[in-house]
Amino acid sequence: MRESYCGFVYFWLDTKAKYGEKRRYIGSHMGSVNDGYVGSGKKFIKAYEKRPDDFKRRILEFVYVYDDKALKKREQFWFDKRKDCVWGYEYYNISIIAGGGNIVNNSGREMTWANKLRQNTKGFSFSANRNRKISDSRAKVTWKLIDANTDRVVAIFKKMNRWCNEHPELGLDYRTLYKTAHSKNNPNYRRQHKGYRAEKII
Repeated sequence: MRESYCGFVYFWLDTKAKYGEKRRYIGSHMGSVNDGYVGSGKKFIKAYEKRPDDFKRRILEFVYVYDDKALKKREQFWFDKRKDCVWGYEYYNISIIAGGGNIVNNSGREMTWANKLRQNTKGFSFSANRNRKISDSRAKVTWKLIDANTDRVVAIFKKMNRWCNEHPELGLDYRTLYKTAHSKNNPNYRRQHKGYRAEKII
């Protein structure tokens, strides 16, 4: 390891979790391995704070360029090496998109969902009440996002509109994605949306 590294990609193992259930976590950090940074995922941090001695960290790769995009690109590389995993179940990560966890603003505070929604929908006009109704009606449903070409589970989440807004890089519209979960006999059914489809988890 050269001492001039700027960031790193890391891997946490939960040694006490039940076999196959949320046992791992992958992330990246621009900084030193000794600066006290642990991670950003809500579920991961919650488990770590309760029993930190049960977690073991391994550094997957050091990054020697002070560039956040380069760091996220290397993090994505390690996500892609684990394509067959079920994210949100075998891993604490809820997404296989690098940087897809909780967002923290410059003041160090986590951004609220409302702020993230405003940030990701600039230039668009929509009815807040209508969106709230749709969100509330589906809040209790757990979804899985599936690659329509490989049938690989990409992510597991509860609120489809929130998840789509938090991952604008995929360009998914939650109303259209929702139609891929309809019965094929439904006139609104769509086979896929931009290479993905959604399914309810019973």
